[in-house]
Amino acid sequence: MGMQVAGATRRPKKESERSSPLNHLRRIFPQGGGLSDASWEVRHRVIVWIAWAHAAVLPIVGIANGKMVLHAFAESSVVAVAAWLAGRADLSRNTRMLSAVFALITSSALLVHFSGGLIEMHFHFFVMVGIVTLYQSWSPFLFAIAYVVVHHGVMGSISPENVFNHPAAIAHPWTWAAVHGFFILGMSGAGLAAWKFSEDAQRRTVVEERKRFAEAEIHLAKQEVIEEKLRRNEERFRSLVQHSSDCVCVFSAEGDVVYVSPAVKHLMGYTPDEYKELMGPTMVHPDDLERVGATFQRVVQNPGSSERIEARALTKGGNWAWLDIAYTNLLDDPPVGGIVANFHDITQRRSMEMQLNQSQKMDAIGRLAGGIAHDFNNLLSVISNTADFLSEELAEDAELKSDVDEIQTASRRAALLVSQLLTFSRQEKDEALRVDLNEVVEETRTMLTRTIGEDIEVDVHLEEDLWPVRIDPGKAGQVLMNLAVNARDAMGSGGKLSLTTRNATLSVQDVKDLPKDGEYVVIEVRDTGTGIPEDKLQQIFEPFFTTKPRGSGTGLGLSTVFGIVKGAEGAINVESRLGQGTRFAICLPRDLGESSVVLDVAPATSNGGHGESILLVEDEEGVRRVAIRILEGAGYRVLGASSGQQALEIFKSETVDLVLTDVVMPGMSGRQLVTTIHSLKPSARTVYMSGYTDDVIAEHGVIDGEALIQKPFNSDALLQAVRQVLDRDSIEA
Repeated sequence: MGMQVAGATRRPKKESERSSPLNHLRRIFPQGGGLSDASWEVRHRVIVWIAWAHAAVLPIVGIANGKMVLHAFAESSVVAVAAWLAGRADLSRNTRMLSAVFALITSSALLVHFSGGLIEMHFHFFVMVGIVTLYQSWSPFLFAIAYVVVHHGVMGSISPENVFNHPAAIAHPWTWAAVHGFFILGMSGAGLAAWKFSEDAQRRTVVEERKRFAEAEIHLAKQEVIEEKLRRNEERFRSLVQHSSDCVCVFSAEGDVVYVSPAVKHLMGYTPDEYKELMGPTMVHPDDLERVGATFQRVVQNPGSSERIEARALTKGGNWAWLDIAYTNLLDDPPVGGIVANFHDITQRRSMEMQLNQSQKMDAIGRLAGGIAHDFNNLLSVISNTADFLSEELAEDAELKSDVDEIQTASRRAALLVSQLLTFSRQEKDEALRVDLNEVVEETRTMLTRTIGEDIEVDVHLEEDLWPVRIDPGKAGQVLMNLAVNARDAMGSGGKLSLTTRNATLSVQDVKDLPKDGEYVVIEVRDTGTGIPEDKLQQIFEPFFTTKPRGSGTGLGLSTVFGIVKGAEGAINVESRLGQGTRFAICLPRDLGESSVVLDVAPATSNGGHGESILLVEDEEGVRRVAIRILEGAGYRVLGASSGQQALEIFKSETVDLVLTDVVMPGMSGRQLVTTIHSLKPSARTVYMSGYTDDVIAEHGVIDGEALIQKPFNSDALLQAVRQVLDRDSIEA
């Protein structure tokens, strides 16, 4: 730190050198040369001024003691010259010190000389020697001692009268020189001791300062490391915030935006400056505004608290994006001093959740439909067939027959509702065939005219050489009928319904929800009705959703259409404008199979019986009575059984041409009954009937290819199924 300790840079001493007597002696005496430049300059300046003071006083002392003026000034000029040399900054330190010492000791010699050897003046030497030790350097100190020795010893012996004024001293100069030497030695010892103490104190100060300096350097180094870590952490934090996919926003307690990270550009489309300027209530969806405000206020009022909320915010593109927002109160944190909001886009997740909810809703409806199908279809079988019986008996009573017709219409609508539920829930198995949709449209056209009324014009445009598709023909017709009925309801006072088919090569970019790029057959159903509000378009395919007045629709028509199209691996898109009508576009993938199926529309043959014996097994008494009445009325002999066990007993004791059995029954199921009967008589002919869904029927062992009548059935369907099995097995036999 500017001070130097003599010998501090010397090589380390060997152990023998450190323990020698000479080294012990050296440690007793000061080393010298330990003053810093600044300290030396201060002391030297004082000593030079003392020299100049002597140079000024000496001529006066000389003249006062009878010396000639010229003699006094001439001898005093030596001191002045030495003081002048000592004050020159261009000379070396050692030269300047020796000049100053020469001036001081010469002043003592001249005082003795001018006083005629006055004994009191000799004490001036002692004082000057003490002043010389202020340099804490051996060269000026030894020079001063040597000067005194020469003056008192040599000069005292050669010219004792100029050095001593005492007769005894003049007579014995060496004795008195020794006495003066003793005093000089004592003064030198005192000066050396002070020098040694000062040097040791300086050395300790230097050591302490070096220690403190070293500690300070270590502290500074640690501080630099800490500051570097803080800087790196700050840079890392800034980089993380700047490049995070989540947006970080800092609000004041009043809700003003203080900071927003660049991620807002990716999430919302705004630059940070735009977001700061636009942020306000208009940026939050009206339905979420109250919740967001309440959450923000709760966080503001509770220091250190955090809350999460999901809400919609307006993007630059004008869309509402769902955001997951986490508010944290850091108002008391000085580096932040605000409410920190971390948010990211969860629109896709919310969409997936909605799809999952929709899927769960569909699954729930499917389970509900499957659960009620059996009992409901049994009831409908009784209702519809009993109504048919009444209709035949009341043919001449127009009023009562009209009531019966209403019952029949209601039962058919109920059967259609169950079928729609099963189709929508995908629990009713499709018989996918290779179909020409032009034929489906032509076959449906006549029925459409009767269904939608004569006040609606039906315009059909069919493309020639239409590609075939794979779909259940009946379901394809159901799609057209449902869309046509919806169109009729939208055109209450008449209008135009257009049906168009065409081949098209489509991509997923062209058509929403298209499974993949490829060749498709497109059926367009267009009406000139009232149209559908834009905010309802996303909901029209949801189950039980309807835009019709209460009591005018079940809300399953379009859901059924959606289920059928999706089941055929197709897509359905809708466009609508209020007052301008609606267009449905159904895209079904082209079937590249080799064979084509032509729909069989030949009239049914006679289904009457010829006295054949039929074992009817049905646990529901109402259904059993209806089926017995239908079969007996057609000329069959019917043996009724309410359980599988009772049926086996009848089969063993009676001649049976055909077994007609329900699939799901308490105790012995229909499949178990048939298996047992075939073990008794392998050639026995059987027909199943059931009101359960296809998956439940399959669980009970009934496989594809076996004769099955689906409840609710009418008399024609029941008689035709029985007749076909009897005739088929007769031909095979």
